[in-house]
Amino acid sequence: MSRFHVALALAALVVVSGCTIPGGSLTAEANPASVDEGALDATGYAVDESATIALNETVGIEGEDREVGVKNHIETYARNGESGRFVVFSTPSPDTDDGPVNPFAKRSERRDVGRMLGEVNNTSALVVENRQNVTMAGQRTELVTYATTNRSGETTTPVFVHVAVAQNAGDAVVAVGVHPQSVDAEGSTKRLVEGVEHGESA
Repeated sequence: MSRFHVALALAALVVVSGCTIPGGSLTAEANPASVDEGALDATGYAVDESATIALNETVGIEGEDREVGVKNHIETYARNGESGRFVVFSTPSPDTDDGPVNPFAKRSERRDVGRMLGEVNNTSALVVENRQNVTMAGQRTELVTYATTNRSGETTTPVFVHVAVAQNAGDAVVAVGVHPQSVDAEGSTKRLVEGVEHGESA
């Protein structure tokens, strides 16, 4: 899963801007999120890539062009000898009276999160396979598993995309696991999700 694909997904955040960072501030940085060592040891996963992605965009706010800057943190995990990836990222999502302003923190956006971050650009429709309650970053949330088919050139591979979203300490924390359906990774994906630390839970 490349940083480029993730950066494109996160860029959508900046474009919605004006009310993305309320209170007059036009810059924000998320607290890093990561998977704890216990979950990594139990599942055999290890950090594959870690990055901070800074996005800047000029947007129209109250008739004026303003620069909006957002810093997001991302970590990608992999397990030796097996395909598939697990990604956790955090992005600023201040709370307002109407709820979190970041679209990634809203339950209705999980399907799009899976599509953008699961490296499943060339897929059939995402079909809900399973839902289960989990605790991620100290917050109760839902882990949704989608079944789909990934096409790469002439190769077609049935895959599962697991998505969990939590609002914590002013950030949206998103976990996405993607693996072929031939790989039994649902249990390890749930363990990784429940091992995600962020803010005070870290």
